[in-house]
Amino acid sequence: MKIPDLTGKRGVFYGRHSTDHQEMKSQEDSAKQFALKYNCHIEFDKYIDPAKSGDDLSKRKGMLALIEDADQGLFDFVVTYHRDRLTRDPLHGQIIRTSMSLQKVPIYITIDESVYDTGDLMIHFVQDGISKYELQKIRKNTKNAIQSLARSGDWVGGKAPFGYMYESDTGNLKQTEDAYLVERIFKEYTQHEGFSSIAKNLPPGTRKGKNWTKSHVKAVITSPFYAGYISIYRTNEHSRVEMDRDKWIMGKSIIIQPIITIEEWEYCWEIYRKKVMKEITPKHYKTSLFLNGIIVCAFADCNQNKLKTLNKQSYSKKGKPYGKRIYFCDICNNMVDAERIHPIVIQKINQELSKINSDQLVKALKNNIQHECSKLETEKYHLELNVIKLENQVIKLNKTSEGIFRETEEGSNTFTSLSENQESMIRIIKNSINDTSVRIDSLYEQINTISKRLKYLRTIEDSEQVSLARLVDIKKMDESNLKNIREFLLEFVQSITIDKNHNLHYNFRSNLI
Repeated sequence: MKIPDLTGKRGVFYGRHSTDHQEMKSQEDSAKQFALKYNCHIEFDKYIDPAKSGDDLSKRKGMLALIEDADQGLFDFVVTYHRDRLTRDPLHGQIIRTSMSLQKVPIYITIDESVYDTGDLMIHFVQDGISKYELQKIRKNTKNAIQSLARSGDWVGGKAPFGYMYESDTGNLKQTEDAYLVERIFKEYTQHEGFSSIAKNLPPGTRKGKNWTKSHVKAVITSPFYAGYISIYRTNEHSRVEMDRDKWIMGKSIIIQPIITIEEWEYCWEIYRKKVMKEITPKHYKTSLFLNGIIVCAFADCNQNKLKTLNKQSYSKKGKPYGKRIYFCDICNNMVDAERIHPIVIQKINQELSKINSDQLVKALKNNIQHECSKLETEKYHLELNVIKLENQVIKLNKTSEGIFRETEEGSNTFTSLSENQESMIRIIKNSINDTSVRIDSLYEQINTISKRLKYLRTIEDSEQVSLARLVDIKKMDESNLKNIREFLLEFVQSITIDKNHNLHYNFRSNLI
């Protein structure tokens, strides 16, 4: 349908843009050219939907106002740049066309000088359908582009995280004067302080004029951005940190000035992961009974039973402690006071540590990592062998089942003539296949867990920063520094055996001491 004579007619412009304001100017310029060509007046700036998606009609105030004002007879026609500015949804397109047609208000498309009317509905449905397809294609391409950018470590836009600012002239993300707070957060977390504790320790009003919260600290610890990596899909549909790292997309960025190394970040992530997955308790490193899970009973009948703990210690109003903290064997009632045994253990460790230097400690830490990697590799290898064995069993069971059906088919050309024994056998085979498949899935989960652990260990294995961070003040052990004592014992001591006379025997994990 051709555009009629519009001389002296009153028109209005409808525009919509998703992101770029320059795009709106192009739409308006096209409408102005249309007005000059057809000698008509067009009103601008009244029916605009900025930053609105084309497939959500109910949220577009400009479009809703346009339809309502058409009913009031406030204008004679509407112009818009392209049909996809009106909508990309075929059903919504028909709603708009029908609404305007009932009011005898035509819509003119300026890009090709066509009429958006109810004439040939099939053509319009096809055209609108193409627009919707293009929208879906744009979304898919945008998603793919963002993923590609993240893998390449390119900045995908948005607000720079705390401690950074975006430099438009260089395109780099530069540290601000607040970066020292980020470094402090990671340092305290490696010393096994919790989110709440770290938030309380940070200076008041230092997070954009406000106090730090547990959530703020968590957001820092769980973001690899501070190690120089762009990441997407770190949160799930509930806006919680996604624990399955396989769903993340990460890429090292050359425009981010890292505050910590990726090895240090991985170390902190592992602490966080273990707490979330309840592999360690919140007080695993902070318990005042730092021999918990390490000290065992020497009596043969107790079979190296780990001593339980009982903490009846409280504090007076003046801050003076009273009450006992004890370790006891729940089999033979072997019992020892923590106040008696703790100084002995600390003295012993300090004596031995005074004989070695930091290099030896770092080497011992790396040896422990290598030893754990070797054990995990062996465990993974045997699990993979079991998977192969079980998968072969499933193949054999399926062949057996097929053989039974084949025999029956050859005998009667139907599957309904299975004997009772054959039906019983088929049920047994089916149940066996199901059970075996469950076992295989379980083995794959174990293999996946081991693979992730190995990946983490290999990441931190050669990191001097991580090794040194784990040895902060390790040679200054006393009861005021329980976290370091506890971490050292968990790292280097397999067990401490205690007999009825409270003599101690140390079983170290490595030949460090």
